[in-house]
Amino acid sequence: MESIRQDFDRDLANAASSADYEQLKVAYLGKKELDPADYQKFLEGYAKLSSKELEICAALAKGLSARQCAEQTGNALSTIDTYRKRVYEKTNIHRVRQLRLCYALMQLEQAEQDK
Repeated sequence: MESIRQDFDRDLANAASSADYEQLKVAYLGKKELDPADYQKFLEGYAKLSSKELEICAALAKGLSARQCAEQTGNALSTIDTYRKRVYEKTNIHRVRQLRLCYALMQLEQAEQDK
């Protein structure tokens, strides 16, 4: 547990914004409650998302509501709901909390690989 905390503190010091901090926090805290098989299914499905689905996935993972996504992208709320459903189906996600955990962990792993 101490090692996770030290890693978190190190990465927190390197975080460029409060959004980065929030993603780090979600990733570190969520690692222990996330089933590795579910995370693997998420990664496999994430690789199959269209560019619009990726955009909606990122927005939802950052905490935006479907309505906020619609306003930000200029799409109808029903369109965003359709994309959200597709993201959930392809990634085998059932709740927004699970999406946020998987997305944050994926971002964290990508950042570590880029170092």
